[in-house]
Amino acid sequence: MSYFIGFSTQPENILSKIIRWFTRAKASHAIIFLNKHIILEATEWEVKPTSWKKFKKNNSLIYKFRIKKSKREIEKALNVAMEYLNVPYDVMNIVGQIIVRTIDILFHIKIRNKWGNEASLQCSEYMYKYLKALDIPIEIDDVESISPQFIIEFCLNNPNLFEKVPVED
Repeated sequence: MSYFIGFSTQPENILSKIIRWFTRAKASHAIIFLNKHIILEATEWEVKPTSWKKFKKNNSLIYKFRIKKSKREIEKALNVAMEYLNVPYDVMNIVGQIIVRTIDILFHIKIRNKWGNEASLQCSEYMYKYLKALDIPIEIDDVESISPQFIIEFCLNNPNLFEKVPVED
């Protein structure tokens, strides 16, 4: 069992580049460490476990945080996270985020992302559900527009809940 979450990027992946550009962030992906060998992630296909060894071949870990919760709380939240295994990836959510961010950049108008599908998840939505299962008070007006950067900033601004730890190989 692990008390860690992480944020990564695939430097050469086009979707990763688009997400980083639109969110003005170093990281484009959110992961949950199940243990030191397995992570949970919402990939471009579905929510699934991935070996850490395989993951780090194509990804660069940018941030890693230790969650300051008890073993019992972490176990409960990991059980919730496991309930989402095989849930499909929310491709339309990403399209919607690009549209929302483009309108914000060009016209300085905030709109809601109406393109997401509640029956599917992208990585930040998955992380949001995990954090909510931990009773962490993360809030956002439009969950369909949540990004890894939003969660990173939340972690950095809440040292009572998260400890930034060194990123190791």
